[in-house]
Amino acid sequence: MARHRGLCSLLVLLTAIIASAACNTGPSVAGTFDRDYSVTGPLRLEITNASGDVDIAGSADGKVHVRGEVRASGFGFDNPQKRLDDTIANPPIEQTGETIRIGKEMSRMRNVSIAYSIQVPRDTEVNATVASGAQTIRGVRGPVKVQAASGSIRAEKIERFAQLTTASGSISASDLGNDLRVFSASGSVTVSKVRGDVEVNAISGVIRISNPGGRVEADTAS
Repeated sequence: MARHRGLCSLLVLLTAIIASAACNTGPSVAGTFDRDYSVTGPLRLEITNASGDVDIAGSADGKVHVRGEVRASGFGFDNPQKRLDDTIANPPIEQTGETIRIGKEMSRMRNVSIAYSIQVPRDTEVNATVASGAQTIRGVRGPVKVQAASGSIRAEKIERFAQLTTASGSISASDLGNDLRVFSASGSVTVSKVRGDVEVNAISGVIRISNPGGRVEADTAS
């Protein structure tokens, strides 16, 4: 029960991201941006996104490639074209040494949705939080920490520890080289081929675990 209370508290914080950068209906415009970044050692990638899918994949070229598909909307003085142009010219990305942060300026992203496709070196640690949108992380060393208020999470071929949390949406994890911890409020959880221990805490939803390599602990309230 204590675990479920902790999960609910975390999910309330995740959902608050939606309020900080909510998108209104209205006319919309779309565009894209591409950015490349160089790193010399293990990378730490931090991403926060109010609306839009996130796809992160390990690559062999040792660089970071970020592609953003931007959609801006709004009425009246909330000029969507200006928001689009500003976002494409100055994407919410900053690099400090071997750390890249994406989407930290949430207030600036009001009425803006960005779908990210990100290629990173395999030796990358990921910390991702998305309010609304699917997330896929594959082919990185880790550790990996992924949180979502609404949207599916898929993690594949992660070498180190992974923690996956969602309020609403399915979770799929496969081919993991270390321990896995999953928290889910609503949605199915499917886990396969995890070499380490598996811990799943769910409030509602079906749990499927196959080919575990270590200890398994699964707890559901439904």
